[in-house]
Amino acid sequence: MDMRFLMQQAQKIQKDITKAQQMLAQKEYEATAGGGAMKIKATGNMRLTEVTIDPELANEVEDLQAMLVICVNSLMEAIEKDKEAIMKPITGGAKVPGAF
Repeated sequence: MDMRFLMQQAQKIQKDITKAQQMLAQKEYEATAGGGAMKIKATGNMRLTEVTIDPELANEVEDLQAMLVICVNSLMEAIEKDKEAIMKPITGGAKVPGAF
């Protein structure tokens, strides 16, 4: 194979990865727990943007802790699933270190 061709392919993949990262960073995800008593939002680059908690739960520490774990795990799973779906066509399913 031509070395120039390989370099062009590598540059295209890097450009596509950067575009995917930017797209995910702008996407917002939401998870709820406790029938909507807790709601958490995050961006695709895993930055929390909002946490809403029903004030009636203020004294229910154990419930709040459990709901927080549920919400955060749900968000992270949704983001990871989207990342994999976006990256698969770019990388052919191969894991690219530092891509995300």
